[in-house]
Amino acid sequence: MACRLARGRTARRALSLLHRPPIEPAPSPTASKACLHGAATLLQGDETGVLIDRSGLILPPGAPNTPSSSTARKRTPMEQHLASLVLHRGGPLTVAEFMHDALTHPTHGYYTAKCDVFGARGGFVTSPEISQLFGEAIGVWAVATWQSLGSPSKFKLVELGPGRGTLMADLMRGTQCFTAFQDGLEEVALVEVSAVLRERQLEALRGSPLSLDRVKHYGSLEEIEDGDVPTLYIGHEFLDALPVHQFVKRDDAWREVLVDVADGEEGGEGEEGEEGGEGGGGGDARAFRLVVAPYETFALKTVLPARLRDLDEATRESLDAIEVSPAVIGLASDLARRIQKNGGAAILVDYGQDGPYESSLVAIKDHAFADVLADPGAVDLSAYVDFDAVRSGCEKEGAVMHGPVDQGVLLKALGIDERLQALIGASAGDEGATKRLVDGYKRIVGDGEGEMGVRYKAVCLTKRGCGVAVGFD
Repeated sequence: MACRLARGRTARRALSLLHRPPIEPAPSPTASKACLHGAATLLQGDETGVLIDRSGLILPPGAPNTPSSSTARKRTPMEQHLASLVLHRGGPLTVAEFMHDALTHPTHGYYTAKCDVFGARGGFVTSPEISQLFGEAIGVWAVATWQSLGSPSKFKLVELGPGRGTLMADLMRGTQCFTAFQDGLEEVALVEVSAVLRERQLEALRGSPLSLDRVKHYGSLEEIEDGDVPTLYIGHEFLDALPVHQFVKRDDAWREVLVDVADGEEGGEGEEGEEGGEGGGGGDARAFRLVVAPYETFALKTVLPARLRDLDEATRESLDAIEVSPAVIGLASDLARRIQKNGGAAILVDYGQDGPYESSLVAIKDHAFADVLADPGAVDLSAYVDFDAVRSGCEKEGAVMHGPVDQGVLLKALGIDERLQALIGASAGDEGATKRLVDGYKRIVGDGEGEMGVRYKAVCLTKRGCGVAVGFD
């Protein structure tokens, strides 16, 4: 893993540095003392990461963390919200807090406020939107896994972050000949925070064999009742949207990277005098900057040591920085606990590697990379997935993680080649339809530039002792 980590980390870090702002020096001692003053009032957050209760902090007028009146441009509503958190809570936000609110704030978040973030008109395109073959292949996994569980007469199907509902609709259409499978579905639970996307998902499923009275939406996995029937979980490009904490080494000591308001100078300035990057919203001045905490944050004392303990010594020693997502680890643990208790399995597909990243957080807007700190709420924030952390969370609950395997390898194991040929045969010589099928197939299975077959990985969580997972042998 050490060689894979070195190559992946170097390439990923180079990419992320092109699109992220520099990390600036820490706030002045005045601000640091104010932050330390509130260090006694700490709390652990929910799945969004670790939060710091700064309610008892008081900053003197003119302190460096106070938004400067010299900022020329008007802030966007999301920037105003985040800046008010920094001001009134007494100091910089964790990267996890910034990422969580930028993506899921009820009125200004990227996933909650935008009408459609997927497809040509959105920020990015996913495998289910590219080809129906993807959802149908996941349907093969679902049926085969259900059969390996003894074909239970009652079970649930859960999808985390269903997007437009395309994957689930293709899955249901592709499995309609397995009547016992579809008849046994007690509920299809869709975990989605966006009201707009919830409507899109129901629209997609209206055209499938699934009766909508069996579909229910939830805001999080925790809201789904932990019942007593086996459950199959599907998460496609869900983990990458979960918040991450970032840590760097300074003088052989670990420190957390935080998000502070900018000092009012256009673009801000980095440690080595680098330009701060693109501006956001309505002008060139960025509203935020990255800083290194001069004190030990709660996440530094809890999240980081737990992750470092799970790494081998060579990997720990090689790291100058690291991203950790307690949300990803917590989700893996929750899934594993449910699977151990009730039976079932989970398949998770995302871009990532079997080990930690030093810095992978990027912003995506209109199918191109953007500035991480510019225009929060208007850009997608995404971090590559550390699948070794998923394994750690899973094994803590006694379950087993299979993989990761390349997406292309998984899809071929699930019979995508045979399905492609069947669809080409059914197209009755329609050259346009055949070309679309083949082009979509190549993009989700291939290993060339812009193709997803190798860059995306898949893992499967099962009960210990269940043997090899379907598609992962």
